[in-house]
Amino acid sequence: NPAGAGAGGAVIDNRTPREQTLLGSQTTLNAYDVVLFPCEGGRDDEAVADQQRIITYTNTGGRVFATHFSYVWLYNDAPFSGTATWKVDQSNTAMVTGLVDQTFPKGVALAAWLKQPAVGASAVLGQIPVNVVRHDFNAAVAPSQRWLYSQAPDPVQPLHYTFNTPVGALPQNQCGRVVFSDFHVEDAQNAQGVVFPQECTAGPLTPQEKLLEFMLFDLTSCVQPDMPTCAPRTCAQLGFNCGQQGDGCGNVINCGGCPMGQFCGGGGPGLCGNGCTAKTCAQQGFNCGQQGDGCGGTLQCGNCVLPQICGGGGKPGVCGGNCTPKTCAQLGSNC
Repeated sequence: NPAGAGAGGAVIDNRTPREQTLLGSQTTLNAYDVVLFPCEGGRDDEAVADQQRIITYTNTGGRVFATHFSYVWLYNDAPFSGTATWKVDQSNTAMVTGLVDQTFPKGVALAAWLKQPAVGASAVLGQIPVNVVRHDFNAAVAPSQRWLYSQAPDPVQPLHYTFNTPVGALPQNQCGRVVFSDFHVEDAQNAQGVVFPQECTAGPLTPQEKLLEFMLFDLTSCVQPDMPTCAPRTCAQLGFNCGQQGDGCGNVINCGGCPMGQFCGGGGPGLCGNGCTAKTCAQQGFNCGQQGDGCGGTLQCGNCVLPQICGGGGKPGVCGGNCTPKTCAQLGSNC
C-alpha cells in the first residue's frame, strides 16, 4: 500500500515494493493478467492518473479484484463509479447470512457448487455465513451483476458484484472484468510487517474463502455477459432473401425485395417465388418479439417476463435465458 495509507498489512519479504511501482507505469501494469487490491485498512483516495491506468488496463483485457477500502478504485472515477450506487463507509457488521443471487445462470451454478459435498460451504442451498461485513454500496447497476447479498440488517444489502469492461461497450467488445467484494475474506489482526503467508491461519477454508475461490475462477475465465444475451442473425444465416423478417431476438431486419413477377414467400418462408401462405407465431414456434410471417409481413409474438429476454435461451423468437427461483412451499421445505 502507499506510504501512510491505512494500517498496512503483510509483506512479501523485506524488499516488498510499494504500490506505486505497479500503478505508476501502464507498461508494468499491463504485464499482469490479474491485479488484486486488498483492503488497505483505511480509505485513501487514489490519484486520477493511477485510476485511469486501471481503467485502461481492464479495457484491454485486464482483470481486477477489489475488496472493502479498495472501493477507492471504483466509487469516484467514471465509468467505474456508474456500475453501482455507491455510499461508502455506512456500517460494519460482524456476521450475516449471505444469500447467493440465483436469478442468473452463473448464480445458480455458484449456489450448486457451494452446496456440493466436496466443497461443503453451504448447509442450505444458496446460503453461506459471511463474517466481517462492510456496507459501501446499495445496489449493482445493470448490466453489473450482484452475486451475493444479505437481508439482515434490513434493507437488503449487496455484498459482492461484478462488471465487464469497457463499461458500456457491447458484450462482444468487452474483454476485461472487475469484481468487488464488500467483506473481509481474511481478517488477520496485527499483520503489519508480517511476511506472507505467516498472517494466514491454519485449517480448512471458510465458506467465504471458498466463495472467493469460485470468484477467482470466474474472474480469470473467458469474459461473457453474466445475464444471457441474444445474438441476432442475418438474412443469410436465417436462409431468407426477401421481406421483413425477425432476427431471432425480437427485432426486424429487411432481407430485400423480389424480382418482377415474384413475391416474398412464394418460394417458402422468406424466399422469393410464386405462391405464399403466411404462418402464425404459434406455427413457427415463436412466443416473443417481432417476427416475420414468412411472406414479407411482420407479427408481434408477445413479450417476455423479466429477467428472461427474447432469444436469451439460444432459441430464436422464444423467451429464455434465466432461472425462476421457487418458493419454500414449491420446494416442500418448511425451515
